Amino acid sequence: MRNFITNEGYLDVFTLGEPLACVMHAYRRLPETLAVGTITIFGAGPIGALHALYARTLYPFSLVQIVEPDERRRALISSKLPFISVHETPDGIRQSNLAIVATSAPEAQTDAIKTAADAAIVILFSGINHKTKDELPHYEEEDLEAIHRREEVRVVSRNIRLIGSSGYHPREIDTSIAHLRANPDYYGIVQTGIVDGLDGRLINNLTTTEPAIVKLLSDGDFGQNYLKILFRHDHNPVIESRVVFEEGEVKLQNFTPEQPGSNQVRVRVLRSSICQTDRRVLRGLKSNSLRDGLIFGHEGVGVVLSVGQGVSEQLVGSVCSILPHYFAGEDPQVNMGMGYLSASIQHLGIHVNGCFTTSAILPVSCIRQHIDTDYLPSMDMVGLNNGRSAHHVGIYGHVK
Repeated sequence: MRNFITNEGYLDVFTLGEPLACVMHAYRRLPETLAVGTITIFGAGPIGALHALYARTLYPFSLVQIVEPDERRRALISSKLPFISVHETPDGIRQSNLAIVATSAPEAQTDAIKTAADAAIVILFSGINHKTKDELPHYEEEDLEAIHRREEVRVVSRNIRLIGSSGYHPREIDTSIAHLRANPDYYGIVQTGIVDGLDGRLINNLTTTEPAIVKLLSDGDFGQNYLKILFRHDHNPVIESRVVFEEGEVKLQNFTPEQPGSNQVRVRVLRSSICQTDRRVLRGLKSNSLRDGLIFGHEGVGVVLSVGQGVSEQLVGSVCSILPHYFAGEDPQVNMGMGYLSASIQHLGIHVNGCFTTSAILPVSCIRQHIDTDYLPSMDMVGLNNGRSAHHVGIYGHVK
């Protein structure tokens, strides 16, 4: 078989494809003619950094300011993005024409509205989903979490427009990857640590006493020292391993791989990274109940090893991004291209098994082939041509 992994840097950079697709989707909800003088981003994590980078691309002459209470994150973002004005609290900052809530802290939702200028736009980007519903933020009787989750638009006092942004269409992964290809410096800014191997214990020059991925997931305070940590998985592991929830703890365990079932694929995961959502799941801040044996993780890049019944065999050998959204059964919003807004949506690493594993069995709807790049095998091999899906493979990978 042709060697389809030809460039390690390609895999590193495009691990950001999934989070950047989320960010780019948010800005597509804005008017193309929007004039922005000041942009305020709440949250200086990796998503906040991606927002700052992309906002700077769209509005190069705007002042960008970030509000972040954590001192370590403020220091990180200041060193990585010197053009940003960084603040501990929203007190005394310049009113913004555009505000983005890139943190799950409930108070950030209302602070963004309070510090916005008249007729400003506030993007409610990050969800809350606390199990205790009275913790969910409201403003002038508007349910801010519902606006985010349903991608609603609401206008509150001072003519401030609230715009929800939740998820993205799989096709937006293509646009995200194209943007990363044109702007590879995003990777060097947002990825602040590398671990070799899913079981690796060395983060840059720091050795952890347990697998680094277990430490980073379990200890949220430790994770504040970094933006994004990249895990470079072994391409040909001798022993298959995965990160699971077991007996109330995060554990790294070995396993024997299985074959994919109907509408499933088996993926050799080659890169993965941790999202703050993964930590919130462990802290009990999501509307799910953890079960023993659940495999964590939803951000990754891999290659399809085999397919189950109902999936085109031409996906085998395809490099793909791993997507978090899983749709159980038929759903009219999926058919309309808005599956990410489905009321029945489930997520990898939360409701179904995720990608913190050397090989993953995934629903075919949770992968997106990488297309139109010199780093991939021939387009005939992966069933694509000129960046468009071939007639036998639908946008979610199902046989047509």
